[in-house]
Amino acid sequence: MQKQEVSTLESLFWFVYGLLMLGLFCVLTYAFWQNGLMTSWLSGVGYIALALFITVVINTLLIMAYFAFAFISRLFDVVFEFTFPSKNKAA
Repeated sequence: MQKQEVSTLESLFWFVYGLLMLGLFCVLTYAFWQNGLMTSWLSGVGYIALALFITVVINTLLIMAYFAFAFISRLFDVVFEFTFPSKNKAA
């Protein structure tokens, strides 16, 4: 099994993406707190759990959109290659 090289740009992308998800969680928690929904520690824990759940759902939807885009892009690439075959077969 070969070791996969991870580029600096990819690492930076995932770091920024992680910061985005953390920021989303903080904004949701702050919004619940500002609306006066966290009246006791138990409701506070519940709304923090709700903010975490919403963050996970949005994260899942973004990842699904990424894979759907990658699939459509690969499909378009294959159709284009069959429609207009390249002259260079060295690759």
